[in-house]
Amino acid sequence: MYRRTTILTLTVILTSTLAACSFMREGMEGHKDNVAIAEGYPLTIDHAAQLIALGTDSMAPALMVVVDRTIELWVGYAVLASEFAKEDRYSGLNLDPITRFGTQQALAWKLRDKVMRERAVPDEATLRQWYDRDQPFALAETHHILIRVPASPTAALEDSLRTMAETIRDRLLRGEAFDDLARRYSEDPSSASRGGALGWVRRGQLVPEIDGVLFDMEIGVISEVIRTTFGFHVVKVTGHRTPEFDDVREDYETQLTTQETQLMERAYVDSITASADITVTAGSANLVRLSAFSPRMSRMGSAERNAALARFRGGKLTFGQWADFVIRGAPNTQSGFAGTDSAGATALLARLAINEILAKAAIDAGEELDEVVVDSLVLAAERDLRNAAFGAGIQTILRQEGGEIPDAVDNAFDYMLVRGRSPKALDRVSPALHRDGPSILVHPYRYRQVLRRLVELRGGIEAATPQTE
Repeated sequence: MYRRTTILTLTVILTSTLAACSFMREGMEGHKDNVAIAEGYPLTIDHAAQLIALGTDSMAPALMVVVDRTIELWVGYAVLASEFAKEDRYSGLNLDPITRFGTQQALAWKLRDKVMRERAVPDEATLRQWYDRDQPFALAETHHILIRVPASPTAALEDSLRTMAETIRDRLLRGEAFDDLARRYSEDPSSASRGGALGWVRRGQLVPEIDGVLFDMEIGVISEVIRTTFGFHVVKVTGHRTPEFDDVREDYETQLTTQETQLMERAYVDSITASADITVTAGSANLVRLSAFSPRMSRMGSAERNAALARFRGGKLTFGQWADFVIRGAPNTQSGFAGTDSAGATALLARLAINEILAKAAIDAGEELDEVVVDSLVLAAERDLRNAAFGAGIQTILRQEGGEIPDAVDNAFDYMLVRGRSPKALDRVSPALHRDGPSILVHPYRYRQVLRRLVELRGGIEAATPQTE
C-alpha cells in the first residue's frame, strides 16, 4: 500500500538547522545573560534557574531535559500572556496549526456526503425489496437455558457440560416445562429467574451462533444444543413478528445507508491509497517515535517543519504537520507513536498522509467549508487558548492593577511547580504559540549555565551538574 525510500536530508536538516539557528541567534541577541526572549521579554539564565527551583529536586531535577522543557513552557506562556493582554485577543496568532486536523475532517465529511452518500442510497423499490428479503428488523420472542463453560476448559469438563445441556434438552423434549428447568439450571442471571425469557429479540442482537438459527426456528420447537463463547444454550422461540416496511422505513434507510457508506468509504480510501502512491521515508518512523514527547516539537524552524515524513502524488506529510497533530492529540496520540514499533509508526504516518489526501481531494472537488464550520473551529481554538491562560492564572495577574506580562508568566510557573497545576492545556495550543522568527529566540547552548546556577541555588556544587542529555 505504501513503500519506504531513503532520506538522509531529513536528519541533516534537523541537526544542521538547530546549529545554524543557535549561531545566528547569538549574533542577533548578544546579551549573554539571556537564555531566551519572546515578544520582547527576556528570560535570563538566573531567572530560568529560579523558575526551576520553585519545584523540588524530585519534581524538577537538575537535568538538561528539565531546562529544555522549562524554556519551552516559558516561551509559550510569554506569547500566551502577550496575546491575552491585547484588546483584540489572539489576533496575532496563526491558528491554522491547531485547527488543521479539524478542517481536514470537516472537508473529508463534505466529500463523503457529496461523493459517497448519494451513491449509497437505493431507490424506493430496491429499498422495499431488500427489506422483504433480509427482514433486518425481524423480532423473535426468545427463551434460553445457559450452561456456562469457563475459559480454557479441559476436554473432560467440556464433554461433561455438553452432556448436561443435552440431558436438559431431552427432558424438554419429553414435555417438562421450559421455565421450570430454566429457573433450576440456567446460569444466565438476567433471565433464569424469569424462566429463561429474553423477551422480544431483534435480528443481530444476540451472538451470531444463536442469531443464525433463531429466526428460522418454528414456534415452540426446542433447538439443538448451541455452543457459544458463553457456554451451551438450549433455545425456544414462542413468537415471531416483523414490523411493516412503512413503519420502519426511515430507520432502515439510515441503517442501510450507514452500512453501505462504510463499505464504500473503505473501498474509496483503499483506491485513494493505491493511486496516491504513498511513500513513508526511511528513518521517519524511528524519528517520530523518538520525537513524540520531545519538548522541542513546537519550537522548530521552517526547514524542520517542511521536512517530508511521507510523500504522495501531489503532496507530502511534513514533520511540522505531524508535530501539530501529535501535540493537539496529546497525550494518547503521543503515546501511540512513542509506544509502537517501527512498522506501527510507519502505518500511522501513512494514515496521516491519507488524511492529507482526502482533504486535498475534497478541495479539488470544489468543496469549501461553511462559514459556520470555520467559525466553530476558530472558536474552539480560542477557547483552548483561553483555558490555557485561565489554567495558568495569567488572567489573575493581568487583571490586577500594575500586573505585567513577566509577572503573569512567573505566576504560571508558581501554579505548576508550587500549586501542582498541569501545563497540558498550554501543550494543546503550543503549535499556535511557537513560531519561527525574531520574536522568539532561544539559546540552547546556554542551558548548561542554567543548570549550574540551579545547582548553586539549591546549595550544591558545580561539579554536581549532570552531563548534557
